[in-house]
Amino acid sequence: MVNGAVNGHVPDQGGGQQQQRQAAIQEEPTTAPHIECADEIRVLTQVVIIDQIDFAAESFRVHTDLIIAPIVPNLTADTVSELKNPAIGEFSSKVYETYTEKDYQLLIMVPDSLREFVGEQQSIKVSIDVMVVKPKHSIQFSHATGMDGITEKGAHLFTYRSSYMSGTREWLPCRDSPDQLSLWRLKITCDVSHTAVASAELDVELSQELDVKVYHFQQSIPTAACSIGFAVGQFVPIAHPEVSEVTSFALPGLVSLVKHTTFPVGKIMEYFEELLSCRFPYPSYKLAFVDKSPDEVTVYAGLTLFSVNVLYHKKIIDAVQESRQLLAFGVAQQFFGSFITPSHWVDWWLVKSLARLITSFYIEKVFGTSEFLYQLKRTLQSVCDYEYQWGKASFCLYVVLRPRLTHSPRINLHFDPRNERTCSPLYADALAKKGHLVLRMLYKRLGHELFFQVLQKILTVAQQMSGRRDKPVCWTHLVISTESFFRTLMTVSGQEMRTFQDYWIYEGGHVVIEVSFQFNRKRNIIELEAKQDIEQGNGRMRYLGPLTVVVQELDGSFSHTVQIDSDISRSELQCHSKGRRQKKAGLDLF
Repeated sequence: MVNGAVNGHVPDQGGGQQQQRQAAIQEEPTTAPHIECADEIRVLTQVVIIDQIDFAAESFRVHTDLIIAPIVPNLTADTVSELKNPAIGEFSSKVYETYTEKDYQLLIMVPDSLREFVGEQQSIKVSIDVMVVKPKHSIQFSHATGMDGITEKGAHLFTYRSSYMSGTREWLPCRDSPDQLSLWRLKITCDVSHTAVASAELDVELSQELDVKVYHFQQSIPTAACSIGFAVGQFVPIAHPEVSEVTSFALPGLVSLVKHTTFPVGKIMEYFEELLSCRFPYPSYKLAFVDKSPDEVTVYAGLTLFSVNVLYHKKIIDAVQESRQLLAFGVAQQFFGSFITPSHWVDWWLVKSLARLITSFYIEKVFGTSEFLYQLKRTLQSVCDYEYQWGKASFCLYVVLRPRLTHSPRINLHFDPRNERTCSPLYADALAKKGHLVLRMLYKRLGHELFFQVLQKILTVAQQMSGRRDKPVCWTHLVISTESFFRTLMTVSGQEMRTFQDYWIYEGGHVVIEVSFQFNRKRNIIELEAKQDIEQGNGRMRYLGPLTVVVQELDGSFSHTVQIDSDISRSELQCHSKGRRQKKAGLDLF
């Protein structure tokens, strides 16, 4: 069922309110540079009500109210992302045909009676009721039924991402686009034995009846629909012993494991806050451990859902390293992924790679440089193997971090990597890994201090603008694109990095340089030869530019920068340590 109404009043005939509105528009701050919003509407606030949860039937009811602000005065229809198979029996056949043709879109025609208000760009309230029954994507019911038909202990349901960016549209009518940020209010009604947790701050918990509990959540930080999720079930809340803002939710019988596994979370958050010189973006942080999750880590705004496979016993040390890395990766994605969201799918690699990069710094600090370099080598080898295998002449499948949307699709591919729903899972995995390596190259080129000044500026401006709830145009500063990232980098460092972008961002392939050397003892130099083997369709690219070489000498390691200007380049590196013969210890004759 869909209803529409106008939230506002007809302006007075004298035009006083119209003049005030125009003056307010002139005072509006500008949007973030290189962030374009092509939509005709903007959802300012969305209220979500979830009730009638039935584990036996695997269903629940959703009611939502969207406060929509028209951006263009001639708006005639509103497109809302809908779930795949809603109950739309009351719709006319024409609306049904329109809906099925657009697949994941629900087209709502603006009535003639509201056209006048839309022309004045007044906000509109749209109410939608849906029933989610046996969902196939984005909602997982995890429960077992006994012989008597009663649901056994530990039943719960939770959301997950059915694609790389979002799955919210599968159960909630919304503007499911990463650059569409809104303020959210959630109301979840569940059984008295169940606990609800959502990607928002718990406002109040009420018990209206003996067998029902009502949870009211509010997300006051502008958040995209893809970062909205929840979990309902027989969870046991566990307060962190050191950080009061952190709460974990465990299934029955797993409380001790959850307490032990999540104990380092406080130190992880403290490390990232010091590394980024920025506080945690949300007032609180919640961790819920669920069963039958398709992913080990699913991140929403202020909420991370972990698989129960991440848990480990205190007597088992083999799983410590992997579990802590997943905990750190979940916290890192709160900064880049939930709080800072990509403008488009083609910019997804940036937030994912930034989260992987700062997670790698935590790995180096906690587990040592050797483990850090070992994982870096595995990532490098994985990307090179992928491009070497699929970069042959018959496929020419290179991993391009930022494909251009204006270009025609590559006809030799069996999928289009420019869309999240057509992108290959293997390609997406290689995309995130290659982005991690490219950002590390950028980090090494800029230096630690300058690189993190760029990240600090992005996060600081976003936190300032997230408080401007009365100015939705400011929310675009919480959205990042590849172009806006490098623009911020140029503003902070003064370096444009155009050549770097052309090589590693907008083009695909990898570089393989075979290095051989000979030591000239008379001249005390190293004669270095760097060779590139560029064959047709082997996934490799020709590199021309500086190359850093580290030489381990007797007095320590020394870095040298050589210039690669052809397929075979030769250089001479001056050694700082002179070879010394070790004198044999004298032997006493007596």
